[in-house]
Amino acid sequence: MDKVAVSRAVARLLASGRIEREYDATDRRRSVLRLSKAGYAIYDQIVPLALAFERQVLGELPAEECALLFRLLDRLDELELRAESTHHAS
Repeated sequence: MDKVAVSRAVARLLASGRIEREYDATDRRRSVLRLSKAGYAIYDQIVPLALAFERQVLGELPAEECALLFRLLDRLDELELRAESTHHAS
């Protein structure tokens, strides 16, 4: 993901109180992000809606097509990671 976009999203989530940051004791450039109580409240609202939507969409696909979709998505993830590592190595 684009570092600038991630940084901006993290800053907005921190400012809104939806996540909390804990810095690494040995390297301040590293941090752990966690959902805050407010973040979990939103998560608890969104996840059931997202799962219901996923069930509705995937419920229309036969099992073999669903399996193919997930294999293709996994393959795209692999190719993206490879492309990113090649891009950052040069």
